Amino acid sequence: MSDAEIMSRWRSACAGRAALGAGRLDPLVRYMIVNWALGALAGIVCASALLLIDPFGLTPLLWRSDAALTAILLLYFGFMTTFGGLVCAAAVMFPDGFGPKDHDPPESGFGANVTPQIAYARTAARSRA
Repeated sequence: MSDAEIMSRWRSACAGRAALGAGRLDPLVRYMIVNWALGALAGIVCASALLLIDPFGLTPLLWRSDAALTAILLLYFGFMTTFGGLVCAAAVMFPDGFGPKDHDPPESGFGANVTPQIAYARTAARSRA
Protein backbone atom coordinates (compact mmCIF):
# COMPACT_ATOMS: atom_id res chain seq x y z
CA MET A 1 0.00 0.00 0.00
CA SER A 2 1.50 3.30 -1.04
CA ASP A 3 1.56 6.52 0.95
CA ALA A 4 -0.95 8.11 -1.41
CA GLU A 5 -3.48 5.32 -0.80
CA ILE A 6 -3.03 5.59 2.97
CA MET A 7 -3.53 9.37 2.85
CA SER A 8 -6.63 9.07 0.65
CA ARG A 9 -8.18 6.51 3.00
CA TRP A 10 -7.39 8.70 5.99
CA ARG A 11 -8.94 11.75 4.32
CA SER A 12 -12.10 9.85 3.39
CA ALA A 13 -12.41 8.47 6.94
CA CYS A 14 -12.03 11.95 8.41
CA ALA A 15 -14.56 13.39 5.97
CA GLY A 16 -17.04 10.65 6.85
CA ARG A 17 -16.71 11.36 10.57
CA ALA A 18 -17.09 15.09 10.02
CA ALA A 19 -20.23 14.61 7.92
CA LEU A 20 -21.71 12.21 10.45
CA GLY A 21 -21.49 14.59 13.40
CA ALA A 22 -21.30 17.95 11.70
CA GLY A 23 -22.34 20.68 14.10
CA ARG A 24 -23.44 18.29 16.84
CA LEU A 25 -21.89 17.84 20.23
CA ASP A 26 -22.15 14.87 22.50
CA PRO A 27 -24.96 15.55 25.03
CA LEU A 28 -22.63 14.93 27.99
CA VAL A 29 -20.07 17.39 26.65
CA ARG A 30 -22.80 19.97 26.02
CA TYR A 31 -24.15 19.38 29.55
CA MET A 32 -20.71 19.96 31.06
CA ILE A 33 -20.03 23.08 28.97
CA VAL A 34 -23.39 24.64 29.85
CA ASN A 35 -22.93 23.97 33.55
CA TRP A 36 -19.35 25.28 33.50
CA ALA A 37 -20.58 28.45 31.77
CA LEU A 38 -23.30 28.89 34.41
CA GLY A 39 -20.68 28.49 37.15
CA ALA A 40 -18.39 30.98 35.40
CA LEU A 41 -21.29 33.44 35.30
CA ALA A 42 -21.80 32.93 39.03
CA GLY A 43 -18.08 33.59 39.50
CA ILE A 44 -18.36 36.87 37.58
CA VAL A 45 -21.31 37.91 39.73
CA CYS A 46 -19.48 37.04 42.97
CA ALA A 47 -16.26 38.80 41.92
CA SER A 48 -18.24 41.88 40.89
CA ALA A 49 -20.11 41.85 44.20
CA LEU A 50 -16.79 41.58 46.03
CA LEU A 51 -15.47 44.62 44.21
CA LEU A 52 -18.68 46.63 44.57
CA ILE A 53 -19.43 45.88 48.22
CA ASP A 54 -15.72 46.08 49.11
CA PRO A 55 -15.81 44.37 52.52
CA PHE A 56 -12.02 44.17 52.84
CA GLY A 57 -10.92 47.47 51.29
CA LEU A 58 -9.75 45.75 48.11
CA THR A 59 -11.10 48.19 45.52
CA PRO A 60 -9.12 51.29 46.59
CA LEU A 61 -6.02 49.13 46.88
CA LEU A 62 -6.54 47.91 43.32
CA TRP A 63 -7.05 51.38 41.84
CA ARG A 64 -3.91 52.73 43.55
CA SER A 65 -1.84 49.91 42.09
CA ASP A 66 0.03 50.06 38.80
CA ALA A 67 -1.18 46.56 37.92
CA ALA A 68 -4.89 47.15 38.52
CA LEU A 69 -6.01 45.65 35.21
CA THR A 70 -3.89 42.54 35.68
CA ALA A 71 -5.14 42.07 39.25
CA ILE A 72 -8.78 42.44 38.20
CA LEU A 73 -8.33 39.98 35.32
CA LEU A 74 -6.70 37.46 37.66
CA LEU A 75 -9.49 37.94 40.21
CA TYR A 76 -12.20 37.34 37.61
CA PHE A 77 -10.32 34.42 36.02
CA GLY A 78 -9.84 32.76 39.41
CA PHE A 79 -13.48 33.17 40.40
CA MET A 80 -14.71 31.97 36.98
CA THR A 81 -12.58 28.82 36.95
CA THR A 82 -13.33 27.98 40.57
CA PHE A 83 -17.09 28.45 40.38
CA GLY A 84 -17.27 26.93 36.89
CA GLY A 85 -15.44 23.81 38.03
CA LEU A 86 -17.57 23.48 41.15
CA VAL A 87 -20.87 23.81 39.30
CA CYS A 88 -19.72 21.46 36.53
CA ALA A 89 -18.52 18.85 39.03
CA ALA A 90 -21.75 19.10 41.04
CA ALA A 91 -23.79 18.72 37.85
CA VAL A 92 -21.86 15.59 36.87
CA MET A 93 -22.01 14.05 40.35
CA PHE A 94 -25.70 14.85 40.89
CA PRO A 95 -27.32 14.66 37.44
CA ASP A 96 -30.87 14.46 38.83
CA GLY A 97 -30.44 17.20 41.41
CA PHE A 98 -29.80 16.94 45.11
CA GLY A 99 -31.57 14.48 47.39
CA PRO A 100 -33.28 11.15 46.85
CA LYS A 101 -36.25 11.10 44.49
CA ASP A 102 -37.96 7.88 45.56
CA HIS A 103 -38.30 8.51 49.32
CA ASP A 104 -37.12 4.96 50.07
CA PRO A 105 -34.17 4.36 52.35
CA PRO A 106 -31.00 3.50 50.46
CA GLU A 107 -29.90 -0.11 50.34
CA SER A 108 -26.43 0.71 51.59
CA GLY A 109 -24.29 3.67 52.48
CA PHE A 110 -24.80 6.36 55.09
CA GLY A 111 -28.59 6.08 55.22
CA ALA A 112 -28.76 2.34 55.83
CA ASN A 113 -29.32 0.87 59.29
CA VAL A 114 -26.02 -0.87 59.73
CA THR A 115 -24.90 -2.24 63.08
CA PRO A 116 -21.17 -2.40 63.63
CA GLN A 117 -19.67 -5.83 64.00
CA ILE A 118 -16.74 -6.50 66.31
CA ALA A 119 -13.95 -8.53 64.77
CA TYR A 120 -11.64 -10.29 67.21
CA ALA A 121 -8.07 -11.06 66.21
CA ARG A 122 -5.48 -13.18 68.01
CA THR A 123 -2.21 -11.42 68.76
CA ALA A 124 0.84 -12.27 70.79
CA ALA A 125 0.96 -10.77 74.27
CA ARG A 126 3.62 -8.15 74.90
CA SER A 127 6.16 -8.84 77.53
CA ARG A 128 6.54 -6.17 80.17
CA ALA A 129 10.12 -5.13 80.60
